[in-house]
Amino acid sequence: MGALVGLPSSQRLGFRLPRERVLKIQRDFEDIKQNGERFVTRYFIANWRIEPQGVLGKYAVIASKRIGKAVQRNRVKRLLREAYRLHQHQFPEQLTLIMIARKALLGKKLADLEREFRFFLRKTGLWVSGADS
Repeated sequence: MGALVGLPSSQRLGFRLPRERVLKIQRDFEDIKQNGERFVTRYFIANWRIEPQGVLGKYAVIASKRIGKAVQRNRVKRLLREAYRLHQHQFPEQLTLIMIARKALLGKKLADLEREFRFFLRKTGLWVSGADS
């Protein structure tokens, strides 16, 4: 993780999150919630689906007003996006994932969330074999 900071941006391109990978259509949210799978952790709720071969997965991050004011909601969304970004090579690229923040994430550090994200990937079988631990 820390070693990535010193790399030139040309070598860090593999960790970018392109805008076309953001899930935006309400119909897709509803479809994943009804037909996808769900896993609850301490810090977030994950709804996901594996897309057919050749279709790149998308992601979305949600923080409801129950989390707190806008500053708090934006911080937890930023943390969830960063955890997704850092570990995107450790799950199938066909994974479409919706992460819903839980109030327990307030005040937590990225390292805490990363531990929980890796737990989620391993427990659900989404961890790609051969990925770094």
